[in-house]
Amino acid sequence: MVPPGESSKNGASFLRILEAMAEIPLTRTDMAAVLGGGVPGDMGGFAAATYMRGIPVVQIPTTLLAMVDSAIGGKTGIDLSAGKNLAGAFHEPVMVYTDTSLLRTLPEREFRSGMAEVVKYGLICGEPLFSMTEAFAEGGCGDFDALEKIIDICREAKLGIVEGDVTDKGKRQILNLGHTAGHAAEKASGYSLTHGEAVSMGLVWILTKAADAGLAPAELRDRTAKLLGKIGLPTDMPFAGAELFDIIKNDKKRKGNFIDLAVPEDLGKCTLKRVSMEELREMLG
Repeated sequence: MVPPGESSKNGASFLRILEAMAEIPLTRTDMAAVLGGGVPGDMGGFAAATYMRGIPVVQIPTTLLAMVDSAIGGKTGIDLSAGKNLAGAFHEPVMVYTDTSLLRTLPEREFRSGMAEVVKYGLICGEPLFSMTEAFAEGGCGDFDALEKIIDICREAKLGIVEGDVTDKGKRQILNLGHTAGHAAEKASGYSLTHGEAVSMGLVWILTKAADAGLAPAELRDRTAKLLGKIGLPTDMPFAGAELFDIIKNDKKRKGNFIDLAVPEDLGKCTLKRVSMEELREMLG
């Protein structure tokens, strides 16, 4: 067990998990089960990927964010001082067991945080998911029957994307929508922001940049910002561009002097745009 929060997702916690696995001791015929949200899921999955060079893992997500996103697809890892998820491995779980009744025990802030990923999937998938999410938010985010349907759509969408690009070399990168600026904001905050809060800021940031460049309608940015605000998520980026750029320079998505940004062009249409680091610096202002 590790303390909650992104600040625990580090090398020291990771090694403690490995030492605990060895103390049991687990063998190559055993299986690890990871119970928790995104942080334990990432670290526990990475530990399973590296312990004895890999043992099977079952993910049992307990947060909305993990249920719709992080527990699916086999991305595991820890943060380094330079940035998020800079050490890790692809290690697909043998099973993801989701019990949505656990969401009734979530603190409100953690629930809202997970909704940022739901909005991301709405932008990627388009209708009817986006409208379903708007209706869910309008109703105060209390209709758990509707939420189960939303979770199912998000989960199936991610599975469909990941199956065609397991190691994140192509189409899977659209799932980074809102995450380049979002991850930077998360780190700039000293991880006082939750992942979802930072992604919410990142979504509005990239939608604004896309609208300013004539790549996406401004109405999409406005509609998304209204939805995020209704959920109770922040939409304004409070950090200076220079600070964000210094963090993004170490982003794992960087390829030499370029980085691929997931850019929404319309509802249900998201593409990858390769920009130079100089262009990115100008975008950040």
